Amino acid sequence: MSTLNIVTAPISEEKLEYVKAFLKALKIQFNVSNKEGFINAEDKYDDIELTDKQKDILNERLEDYKNNPNSYLDVDEVKNSIKKNYEL
Repeated sequence: MSTLNIVTAPISEEKLEYVKAFLKALKIQFNVSNKEGFINAEDKYDDIELTDKQKDILNERLEDYKNNPNSYLDVDEVKNSIKKNYEL
């Protein structure tokens, strides 16, 4: 099993439950540290095998991106939007 640490961040008490629910919905394992309001989230995964249908969907999306790159957000834009909307 591989582990990718994706975030360690201070979370206000009133937002902590929302963040925990969000991480649970994404099936991301996390723990709340002893330091008040800090959360450490880890994305744990095994080697993933895709079905042919999943590969076809990814290939379609990649082709769409190549044809319409401005219709997608990059990772930094998404992270900045989340930080702004949830005051992280």
